[in-house]
Amino acid sequence: MLQRPVESVLELSRNPVPDGSAVIILEDVTERLRTEATILHWAHHGSANVKAIADWADARRDAGDVVIGFNIHPMLIKDASDAQVARLVDVA
Repeated sequence: MLQRPVESVLELSRNPVPDGSAVIILEDVTERLRTEATILHWAHHGSANVKAIADWADARRDAGDVVIGFNIHPMLIKDASDAQVARLVDVA
């Protein structure tokens, strides 16, 4: 039996192995999805700097990269210059 909080989201992946069996992985992706939703919200309602981060994440996904959700509170970058935000994106 697997009991989960009401608003949690699990992602199931199945990876076959050579002997014909498979490795099943259940991962709680609730926080990742919340973070992505927050970034998208900021992209549409936030500053140009936040939009740049969301655009970068979208571009990396489109290129086939895996993007692990990260959360930067707007108050932490509100005084950042464009160059500082670009540097943050480059090292992420």
